[in-house]
Amino acid sequence: MSNWGKHPFNDQTKFKVFSPAVKVFGIGKDISDTKATAAPSLVFVRASVSVLSATTYNLTNPNGWYCFKGKVNVLGKTTINTHCKSHLSSVSGDLAILGKGEKVGAGTTVLGKTIVKRKCD
Repeated sequence: MSNWGKHPFNDQTKFKVFSPAVKVFGIGKDISDTKATAAPSLVFVRASVSVLSATTYNLTNPNGWYCFKGKVNVLGKTTINTHCKSHLSSVSGDLAILGKGEKVGAGTTVLGKTIVKRKCD
């Protein structure tokens, strides 16, 4: 939470956790959090793995505060769709080897690409 500086949470705040997602050769699941909440919602996204796949995170709650525990993207593409009012942060370092990644949620990318798309309603 210190990555955000000012935030509406305290040590007692309950949060949602997304388990790691694994996608290999296009087989696996994407991660979605699309229900808008009236109050700020803290969400922890555990590290996921994408190998020779396209992985999509649909994190479109405008009151969502999303914290990534990193990810691994090898010969693949990761797209993070998020609302323009939501907040994103990462708790692990970013690394790109012959790849392209945006800072937030980039994790480790090898011969791949990570894109963050923000959309306002």
